[in-house]
Amino acid sequence: MPTEYHPRIPLHRAYPRFVCPALSASQQYAIARCGSQGAASTRIVTKSSHEDSASDVPADPAIFTQIEARGPDAVSFLQAQLTQDLRAVTANRSPLAAWCDPQGRVRVVLRLLALDDGIGLVLPFGMAEEILTQLARYRLRARLELRRSPASWSAFAACGEHLENALDAAGLLPARQRDASSSSGGVTAVRLAGNAPTIEIYGDTAALEAAGLVPDLAMDAAQWARARIAAGIADVGAGHSGRFTPHMLNLDRLGAVNFDKGCYTGQEIIARTQHRGTAKRRLRYCRADYDVLAGDRLRAHGEEIGEVVAAAGHELLALLPVDAGGEPLAGRNGRVRVLTDRESA
Repeated sequence: MPTEYHPRIPLHRAYPRFVCPALSASQQYAIARCGSQGAASTRIVTKSSHEDSASDVPADPAIFTQIEARGPDAVSFLQAQLTQDLRAVTANRSPLAAWCDPQGRVRVVLRLLALDDGIGLVLPFGMAEEILTQLARYRLRARLELRRSPASWSAFAACGEHLENALDAAGLLPARQRDASSSSGGVTAVRLAGNAPTIEIYGDTAALEAAGLVPDLAMDAAQWARARIAAGIADVGAGHSGRFTPHMLNLDRLGAVNFDKGCYTGQEIIARTQHRGTAKRRLRYCRADYDVLAGDRLRAHGEEIGEVVAAAGHELLALLPVDAGGEPLAGRNGRVRVLTDRESA
């Protein structure tokens, strides 16, 4: 069981691995558009307060960071890029979304947060620089600024009665439903799934402390990964970017794809898959009798039929044919059992 939250020790002192460090001066930048009356120029905004250092980059890929999209055109710009309807992003709902390539393949899976003057895109730390650069290419004349959140921004996950009491006291306890959120004072708390106790918390370290959210025992990276896997979420890293469609990752079932909104990058192919019902492979929640690794291949009757997309210990999400099930599959070091929805709940 994940360890319960207990407020006592400041997050950045007790669990520095959950505080996303800043990129180096050569990596930190935001693209800003300046000008008026239709004229605009592009400038690079850098932060030079941090020197290049290998220690700037965390070894754990489960750590998240945030890209901020701010400005008059932030929502309309993202509406034309992401699978989610940006009108669904509010202080009380922080849904998932995907940014896809023109072929309808997922570049990255995002958690969307409502900011005072824009939208926050929460994504794996290691994907931030690439996604920020690629998004900037689509800006054209849009009036917005894209930038990394400052080094003081952090993300962690926790569960338990102490956590819920602290969130309730701070007016930050989200409703018991998937993607429900509550925001106040620069902090956002998001519930992973309606039947799950895990809550993800995002915000500036000072704002977290001001709200009394200073975790003594937040989930470690493995516990957090297991919670996300149990919720059906597979985080797309550099090795998987551009390989899977939203349907393969069950993003349509996780509420991350809106099929009634207007056009967005990759929309035609994604809509065709939805209306023709042609998704032949999807993620399935499985349990193995050995420690699984992402990328492991799975076999049935000696034939390779799938691969592990996300794993934490014995828990995994595997891309398998939609009719897979029944007898256990053969993995790298043992057997893998495909669980039913009831078993995975």
